[in-house]
Amino acid sequence: MNIVHLVYSGIGGAGNICLSLFKEDLKYKKYSSHIIFTGPQFSKIYKKKNINNRFSFIKTIKYLQFLSWFAIIFKLIKIKPDVIYLHNYQIVPSIVYCFIFKKKIIYIDHDALNYKRSRYKLIIQLIKIFRINTVVLNKENFDYFLKNNINKKKIHLIPNGVNHNFFKKYKKKKKKFFILGMAGRLDYFKRQEILIKVLSNQRISKLDLKLSFAGDGPKFKLLSKLAKKYNVENKLIFNGFLNDKKLKKWFNNLDLYVHASSGEGMSTAILQAMSMEIPIIASNVYGIKNIFKIYPKIGDLFNNNNYDEISKLIYSYYSNNSKLKKQISRKYILKYFTIKKMHKRYINLAESII
Repeated sequence: MNIVHLVYSGIGGAGNICLSLFKEDLKYKKYSSHIIFTGPQFSKIYKKKNINNRFSFIKTIKYLQFLSWFAIIFKLIKIKPDVIYLHNYQIVPSIVYCFIFKKKIIYIDHDALNYKRSRYKLIIQLIKIFRINTVVLNKENFDYFLKNNINKKKIHLIPNGVNHNFFKKYKKKKKKFFILGMAGRLDYFKRQEILIKVLSNQRISKLDLKLSFAGDGPKFKLLSKLAKKYNVENKLIFNGFLNDKKLKKWFNNLDLYVHASSGEGMSTAILQAMSMEIPIIASNVYGIKNIFKIYPKIGDLFNNNNYDEISKLIYSYYSNNSKLKKQISRKYILKYFTIKKMHKRYINLAESII
């Protein structure tokens, strides 16, 4: 079976899941897999990871993406996939290819429920007309497609997975500070600014703790200015983008994982923290609260607008060692959220429709 992944060329959760599926495909001789990246520029990170020259890049222009549709179609014709895993919004060229050559699309909805924009109206209509199988990452998005009259048999709930063999805790070195951390792009969907403001809260401002960010993005300057404004620069660490090896070391150094967000499809960073057996506090928003509802023992949720509540949670973990030690989150990863289980679900779906 020949598989093509179509995904946005910038660093993000969809790209991580796409790469994980691609690497699993390569372990089996009966699957041939390629990735077509589309976007304004090709990330250097992805360029370095190009395996057996199976990565392609097609430049697109914001609001004028239709100009790249022919290039995408020609690339698909060259690769001749049996199935397209569509991780981005290039649904029109994918439909054209599949309609002509009688192939299949699996549309993968990585977005949080509250990020559904006007373009989703078109996507929903195309999914209906062409009866496209759709993968969702959580029950909330499953219900969203159901309410939009998508055939229930065409909606498939497949949660993200992480490399549990790699993201596994090891012995920590003794350190002076209690370390909080959040991994994710510094963009306007993530809410790192909340955590910076919380650092200045009277309850925790004098504690021996540091807040460490893993990731880069357009909000870096804004967050740096905010840290200066609230006089917490000495408590804040910007690590920039971290490769997998450095990210694992970064996670292992944390005492508490904190995830502030406007919404998620399904956060791989939270799953990685669970795999590393780190207690978690996170925003009570779509794509996160559903995980905590099913697995409440992994940590606590907070309201993004309640800084006092967040500071109380941080203080409770800082002062209560037993809360830090009683972590059973990894067993949930092993049972439900490994890359191998995720890959098997995708393959089973792909083989059932071709």
